[in-house]
Amino acid sequence: MSILKKKETKKKETAAPAAPKTETAKPTVSVAHARVVRAHVSEKAYRNQPLRQYVFWVAPHATKPEIRREIAKRYGVTVTSVNTVSSAGKPNHYRGKPGRQIASKKAVVTVKKGQSIEIA
Repeated sequence: MSILKKKETKKKETAAPAAPKTETAKPTVSVAHARVVRAHVSEKAYRNQPLRQYVFWVAPHATKPEIRREIAKRYGVTVTSVNTVSSAGKPNHYRGKPGRQIASKKAVVTVKKGQSIEIA
């Protein structure tokens, strides 16, 4: 009749109080909260590089000031202007089931004269 017997629980030992937490540097930008996702590499984007314009895929909720700050921080350049292009997610079908394309956003970033960004 061991099924009906109560199991003995071990008492948890109380640990010594933890050392006080020290201030640590916060991570710059986590991947989950990054506003700038990656550089957009295409013929059209490459053609604008002599004009100091670079194209990046960004999060759909990213604002121009956030994009400006993140590009300046990542690449160490001075951003003079940010233009964005949003595309809404369109309905589609896959194997007869309705679905939706993901909404996306691109940012065209212009940097200060004499500066450039190395995009592989």
